[in-house]
Amino acid sequence: MSRPTGWHRDTPNTDGCAPAANCVFRRRTPPVLCPATTAPWDSGRTRQRDRGVRLNRQPVADPVIIDGRPLADQLAQRTHAIVTATVEHVRGQVAFYRTLPPEVIRRDVTAIVRRNLELFVTTLHENRDPEPHELLSIEQSARRRAEERVPLTDVISAYHLGVQLWWRTIAELAGPDDADALARAGVLLQRHLQSATRAVLAGYGADQAPIPPQDHDRRRLYRALTSGEDVAEAARSVGRTLAPRYWVVALRVAAHPDERVEGIDATVASRRKLRRLEYALDRLGRGETLHMVTEQGGGALVPAPEVDPESRFEEFAAHLAELGRDIGAETVCAVDSAVPQDIPEVHREVDELLRVALRYHRRSGVVRFADLAVEYQLTRPTRVSRINAAALAPLAGDPSLRLTLETYLAHDSSTTATAAALHVHSNTVLYRLRKITELTGLDTTKTRDLLRMAAALAAAPRESP
Repeated sequence: MSRPTGWHRDTPNTDGCAPAANCVFRRRTPPVLCPATTAPWDSGRTRQRDRGVRLNRQPVADPVIIDGRPLADQLAQRTHAIVTATVEHVRGQVAFYRTLPPEVIRRDVTAIVRRNLELFVTTLHENRDPEPHELLSIEQSARRRAEERVPLTDVISAYHLGVQLWWRTIAELAGPDDADALARAGVLLQRHLQSATRAVLAGYGADQAPIPPQDHDRRRLYRALTSGEDVAEAARSVGRTLAPRYWVVALRVAAHPDERVEGIDATVASRRKLRRLEYALDRLGRGETLHMVTEQGGGALVPAPEVDPESRFEEFAAHLAELGRDIGAETVCAVDSAVPQDIPEVHREVDELLRVALRYHRRSGVVRFADLAVEYQLTRPTRVSRINAAALAPLAGDPSLRLTLETYLAHDSSTTATAAALHVHSNTVLYRLRKITELTGLDTTKTRDLLRMAAALAAAPRESP
């Protein structure tokens, strides 16, 4: 961490009442400053220190002067150090923040702490209260925390703890003759906290409000298109124009790694994953995607080319395949295209195609009917399905036999590839195949019996883990 000019990092103060020697920042002899800036004189040029706040250099009437220098300038020079100390302090004092995924702390929490400090320094420099538009980022951040089910009391506590640390830092900057200036700074800091608190409450209140109209309209149109309602009327009622053709997508999303980490709040991680998924789908359709998704997946309708959509499928599939990377979780997508009046039927079919892909243990990627045509056909329920399923009933007592058979068929009846996939010796595979033949009466060396076994596996699939 870079050190602010004239200051050094010391032991953090976490109890709120430690003596000056134990404060986060301790004063040394200040440097000689260029008259027009907060940065030290540098060969006739000025430079910004510590990635600090860029302040408006227009003259300000009656600035808050602490120890002979504008307080806003001193805080601006120490932006990075103060932000880092604030995040550490909040995590140390609010237990819930220690359960947040590292990504949330590194990006969201640190960013909003910095935004708050920059806003306070700006209003301190200009001797005014924050404007409503300047508080929007705080309100939006609070809305995200509400979506992630972060308790409101913990968010408010974090803001108060941050302001307490800033106040201690300001107090340590003051000299014995700065009582009046210190009082003015305290009033401005308190007014900043009041404004920030109102923005946080607005963000949490907005989370309890109805779905925003534009999202509600898109969901209504998605339901109309997939259920076979009068889509023309639905489109008119929400003031939207239907695309001539859509990619119909069914998707399943696995858990994000943060959802499985002990001590990390899984709800926060899953809500963040959902938000990223919604954003990625919107971007895929340039803001025109219709979707209804949860943390586990769902469906989407993405506008497709009206003429010859197949020529653009590879490009679209490549974007779909990137969803998993974008949201940080494995994603399987089943997709086909349809004109609006055919969407209900195609929607049901791609949902079923997705289930088939999951039956055959697809973990990620994009599938179409051509990819799983045989598997799709074999899994259609018929009277014969029950007969086929019963053929493998004798294997129920030994799961390793069924797993071996599935792997053997998936690897084109190669014992060597099957052994490598199962991490066993080839002789073990041969032994298990002979055991399967003995129990079922179906010979794994005969094509007809292998087809029967494949149909039986499709009729009675093993549950995905």
